[in-house]
Amino acid sequence: MSNQQIELIAKYIESRKMFISDGIMECLEENCNNKDHFSTIVLPIEEIDNMPCYVSIKKSCKSNKIYLVIESGFIGDRINNNFVSYYDVIIYDNMLIPALHMDYINMVNKVFEDLSHIKFYKSHGIFMKNPPEYEPMEELRSLFTHPNIKLVPDDIYCCVCLEHCNSKTHCNHLLCYVCWGKIHKTMECEYCLIDNDNDGCFGENYNNIEGIEEIRENCNKRRCPYCRKNI
Repeated sequence: MSNQQIELIAKYIESRKMFISDGIMECLEENCNNKDHFSTIVLPIEEIDNMPCYVSIKKSCKSNKIYLVIESGFIGDRINNNFVSYYDVIIYDNMLIPALHMDYINMVNKVFEDLSHIKFYKSHGIFMKNPPEYEPMEELRSLFTHPNIKLVPDDIYCCVCLEHCNSKTHCNHLLCYVCWGKIHKTMECEYCLIDNDNDGCFGENYNNIEGIEEIRENCNKRRCPYCRKNI
């Protein structure tokens, strides 16, 4: 590839970044009508470093701060939409002056840079730019051998990949976020398959069927790989 071609590609990438930053700026500013809320743009990304996730840019309408957020779409409190956060950094931090056009261009560069280099740190359940390759857990445990100190159990390993983790399912089984994020939903029940256009098994037509509550409870859900309960 010639130097001229490389320069043309670089110019194209920069022009796309300017176009993207204009769109982000317009969407965030237009949606910031309520000072007590966040204006959010969800990026079209489903995995980073082989980790299923949802990526968004959020602006606090009250403080003008803008965040890059990576979180799970289903691990956490699904009722209140409080999902597990894997990464949450401020990419614009000026409470007095709203972000201008050049600020948004710098933010887009920051987002591209972060998302291209972060790695998922499995044992801590977060994304990091430079996760440690070695964690001296055994050496640390040996330092705190005293009757006054009670150590956490040393068998805290994911029930699927058997690697160290600190996350548990709702049924109290150790499951790292990587394995948890890759659990697929179970198949829909027979009623959903034949009548999906009318709310499937949740439709009023099936209210009187024997055992329908249990069928609804287990339909199209993710299950713990250890005990098979819904998670």
